[in-house]
Amino acid sequence: MAEIPFVVKTEGDALLIKGGGPVQYYEDILEAEWGSFSVKFEGDTTISGECVSKDDIGMLNLNLEMDGSQMVEVVVEGVKTTFPWTGTPKLNTSFQIVDGAQQQGEGWVLILHLN
Repeated sequence: MAEIPFVVKTEGDALLIKGGGPVQYYEDILEAEWGSFSVKFEGDTTISGECVSKDDIGMLNLNLEMDGSQMVEVVVEGVKTTFPWTGTPKLNTSFQIVDGAQQQGEGWVLILHLN
């Protein structure tokens, strides 16, 4: 879980979204008699997009890019196996401009919090 801050700025007639920042994530998912399973993720995010009106409803169109690396470590009966991953996943999604609005897909959930 991470917070990714962004701001909305006026540029001419457009309301553009800009933001991003680092993500550091670590969680021991499972420890059992047979061993353990853990995940460590680190990355950098960039958010861009725009606010638009669609049928008199405010919409936030977001483009999220995350450049990151992840290490999954599994220890079974004392034998450690690692599964590294690096990449740059990209998401394009739209939110109704309402605090708590959500979008989700396989392996991710985004929740909009308005300040």
